[in-house]
Order: sequence, then structure tokens, then C-alpha cells
Amino acid sequence: MRWCVEDMPSSPLYPSLGADPVPKRGIRGSRRFGLARAASVRPVAAPGSSAGAAASGDGATRIGAAAALRAARAACLVLGALLACRVSSGPAAGADFRSVAVAAAVMYDAPSSKARRLYVVGQGYPVEVMVSVEGWVKVRDHGGELTWLPREVLADRRTVLVTAPVAEVRRAPDGQSPLEFTVQKGVTLELVEVAAGGWVKVRHRDGGSGFVQVRSVWGL
Repeated sequence: MRWCVEDMPSSPLYPSLGADPVPKRGIRGSRRFGLARAASVRPVAAPGSSAGAAASGDGATRIGAAAALRAARAACLVLGALLACRVSSGPAAGADFRSVAVAAAVMYDAPSSKARRLYVVGQGYPVEVMVSVEGWVKVRDHGGELTWLPREVLADRRTVLVTAPVAEVRRAPDGQSPLEFTVQKGVTLELVEVAAGGWVKVRHRDGGSGFVQVRSVWGL
């Protein structure tokens, strides 16, 4: 699953997500989650130091961080323009897909831990890799949106995301084959192999496996 993020702490790369987030109302077709803003902490000047010098240093730090963030976002705009054709035309042949390897990963709007946090995705969520830049990966999700993830949160393990309201998993790659189980929209499945005729073999985290039609999933 993927959740929207509004206010999140800016210092750690992965904010604490152990407590259940509080759902917000007013979002169509999904639940939106917000996380509490971290308390602001202002440094205290050491005895005998100049308050004016401390304030100046603090201001310079803020200006430097803002300039770095602006540069990162400018790079995003350039990369977005270069990739626009590919994004609009859908996954290309030989597309590079990965899956999230950690329990919860934050998706950013720029390749920086100081950038705006957009979403939180869970383990197994599939993404298409568009480009890698110094420890960061620009990825595309099933809705076509481009975001950034730290490279270390991604694994080579392939998964697919169910996009149909209900996906039917069958014993063989045939619409007349016995039904093994059904899967609801938004569930991730491990990709075992690609079969002929528009089918893929998948495995559910509970251990069940079978064949599902390609048109019912995303991540290929």
C-alpha cells in the first residue's frame, strides 16, 4: 500500500512509524495518513558567546540547506523533461523493476532527505527504476507518478501490484483452469515467472501460488 504524508520529521531518513498513524478524512477512494510534526529545538548559545554570531551562523546554515534543496529540485525538473516521453507511453520493453525491501520507505519529491516527503510505501511495493543519481533512485509507481527513493531501500526481488478490483489466481495459465484464490486490489504478490498467453505465475505471502492475468496486475 501507499500512504500520503503531510508533516513528517526532517532529521531522520526514516521517521518512526511504529505507532499506528491517524487517518485523515476527505480523501476520495483511499485513506490519507498524517504524522505529527517534530518539536522545534533551537540551539542555546554557550556562556560568553556572541548571540549575534550564533544567529548569523544559524541563518547561514538555513540558507545553505535551502540552496542545496533548490539545486536538487532543479535537477528533478531536467530529469523529468528527459523522461516525459517514456512516462507517457507506459513501461518500455526491458523496464527495470524493483521492490521495496524495508517495512516502510519514504518517497521524496527530490533526491535529498531534506526534500518534501510525499508518500510512505510498505515492503514489497513494486516500482519502476527510471534513473539513479548518487545513492538515490527516481522511480515510477503504478499511477505514473515520479518520486525519489534512497537506493538502499530497494531490492532486486520482483513483485506485482494487483490493480484490478479482484484478481483471480488460477491453477494453470488458462481462464478455464480451477480457481485457487482471489486477491483484492492493492495487494502485492511475488512474481515467480512470466508465462505465455498474457499470464504470470505469482505467490501470495501466505504461501498460495498460481497464475494471474497480466492485465490484472502492475509491475511488468
